[in-house]
Amino acid sequence: MSIPVDVAQILRERGAVIDVDGTKALYAPLLAGQSRAGVTCTVDLSYGNDIRHRLDVYQPDSATTALRPVLVFVHGGGFIRGDKSERTNVGYALAHEGFIAVVPNYRLGPAHHWPAGAQDVTSVLQWVVKHAGRVGGDAGKVLLVGESAGAAHVAASTLIRRLRPTQPAAPAAVVLISGT
Repeated sequence: MSIPVDVAQILRERGAVIDVDGTKALYAPLLAGQSRAGVTCTVDLSYGNDIRHRLDVYQPDSATTALRPVLVFVHGGGFIRGDKSERTNVGYALAHEGFIAVVPNYRLGPAHHWPAGAQDVTSVLQWVVKHAGRVGGDAGKVLLVGESAGAAHVAASTLIRRLRPTQPAAPAAVVLISGT
């Protein structure tokens, strides 16, 4: 999906500024019109004891006998904000591309200190490996993607030995987008 001409023009006119609310408002009509057809979304599955230990799973409805790769997308938010509900567009887009998409929440600061977010990513990975087969996912093909603070949590979870899970094995791939 390309950026509509009018949206691109507005972004160019604004220049290099951080305007989260303005950008959200620009894209809101596009996100509202995103197709949800052909995808089943199961929300607020628990992967731990904290109120933030919830995740959403997006599954393509198209039939296949093959197990699908699972892509976990960890949202950003400056370590103190953000919610999986703000990334439903990512879940639907990934499911439309044939992935089982998992979009979790994680504990936020300042109530929770480092390495809580990284520990939560590790818990999500363990949950995904345990439950992938139930949703048609391949536990051997789990990809972790994090944006911003989510990228920092994914990096810590997979690169710092004491935070890295011994079971399951490392994810098949890790993508870090705009992390620290």
